Amino acid sequence: MPDPIARAHRSSLRDRLHFKAILMGVATAIRVNRWLNPRLRKHLLAGDCVVQIRTLDGEVSRYFEFRRGRFRSSARPHPRPDFEQIWLDAASAAYALPHPDRTELMRANENGIVEFHGEPLALFFFGETMTHVRLDFENRLRRKSYAR
Repeated sequence: MPDPIARAHRSSLRDRLHFKAILMGVATAIRVNRWLNPRLRKHLLAGDCVVQIRTLDGEVSRYFEFRRGRFRSSARPHPRPDFEQIWLDAASAAYALPHPDRTELMRANENGIVEFHGEPLALFFFGETMTHVRLDFENRLRRKSYAR
């Protein structure tokens, strides 16, 4: 008989696809912003790490590799990431990651829904990268709204 706890945390196909789309969107946003944003290009020169975000069961996984200004991402699991963010299930990740309230990630950690393993500097680098991407996106939106 299947374990009821494991069954309760198994994500639906919809949740897994949603989480995969979020991670693919992050990779695409970094790639596009690397071309458009000179500050991000300069920031990426300092990076030398691999950050992986995945579910505990490994059904959804994506790594983000930064090496001397270059960026690479894949949906395959990386054998030795510098930092890992491991989610109990795809549904929780798909809810918490894009949530506008950034404290949702801390709540998930406190409740045992997500675990962090590895080198904190890799996490900080990834966080700064995402801040560059977000700020550039917001600035472009602001400029478009003024142009109307």
